[in-house]
Amino acid sequence: MLIAASSVGYYGYAGRSDLPVDETHPAGTDWWGQDSVGIEQAALAARSRGVRTVILLTGYVLTLDSLSSQVAQFRRHVGGWIGTGRGWTPWIHIADEVGIITFALEQAPFGGPVNLTAPEPARARRFARALGRATGHRAWLPAPTPLVRLGLGVVTDILVKGKRVIPAQVSALGYQFSFPDLDSALHDLLGQPDGAGAAR
Repeated sequence: MLIAASSVGYYGYAGRSDLPVDETHPAGTDWWGQDSVGIEQAALAARSRGVRTVILLTGYVLTLDSLSSQVAQFRRHVGGWIGTGRGWTPWIHIADEVGIITFALEQAPFGGPVNLTAPEPARARRFARALGRATGHRAWLPAPTPLVRLGLGVVTDILVKGKRVIPAQVSALGYQFSFPDLDSALHDLLGQPDGAGAAR
């Protein structure tokens, strides 16, 4: 079996589309999508030789490290959403990232592209408000995209320009998410909000 790592960038930039995107969706025609196509084509060459091949299309993986830049902004009372706040953020808790990879190893029907995202992608504004609740600091200040890019690098594109990606294949095969909703995922990683009990 071969597991190849790629990203939801395969589907390209969202533009103004709010339509849900599953594994049947074609690759984006922009540079982000076409760059990911190269990874998929290289991996699928193994399938032609009879090797079961899974291509992981991962969203924004939530970990303490990946959230640290945004959390720091909230703790300085300058936390907020990125850009207009309408962009989709296809996210996944690190526990489910690992869980799905393990699930893929154990399930023979698994193959081809697999979206590693939680069932409920969030708009940037909703993501920021959930992060505000988790840290105990209100989300109130829109963050300029260039400033966010300094801390998060290319992950910023997933947060600002990502599509509404859903994990159709893993859901159809019966994977049970440990953290299907954003609030529980952030609470698990960040624990008790700063100044718990304060107004939000």
